[in-house]
This record gives sequence, C-alpha cells and structure tokens, in this order.
Amino acid sequence: MLGLGFATSAQAGTDEAWRIVQSAGDVRVSTEADAAMVVDPRTELPEGAIVTTGKNGRAVIRRGQEQVILQPLTRLVLTR
Repeated sequence: MLGLGFATSAQAGTDEAWRIVQSAGDVRVSTEADAAMVVDPRTELPEGAIVTTGKNGRAVIRRGQEQVILQPLTRLVLTR
C-alpha cells in the first residue's frame, strides 16, 4: 500500500474540508480512533481521517479546487 499525507485546511489556507466526491469498489474511511465513517459526498473528512482503497477500490477526494485521485490499494491520511 502507498501511504500519503496531505495538509489540512488550516495549513493550506482554506476553510473548505476534504470530501469524497466519487468512489467505486472497496473504499473505507476511518479516524485515528478507528471510528468508521460512511463514504458519502456530503461528509467532511476530519483531520486524521484515513481513506483506504481495496483491490478494486477507487476514490476522488476534493477540497475546493484541489483534487486527489486514489487508485486501488492506497492508504491516505489527512494530517496537519
């Protein structure tokens, strides 16, 4: 798996939150406290959220004009 970290809104200078705007296959979101979250485009991803894609999982997360495309077998942690 590939692990990546990205700056949150406070560091990047924007008040917008990261959100999953597209997902397919096995996509999971959890927090550092292992609390599972529903993968829903309306849900803000908090600092420390962990987005993981399985063998057939893909996701697109967006914050304003910034966008990250996650391929299968990816683990992304949103950090400050």
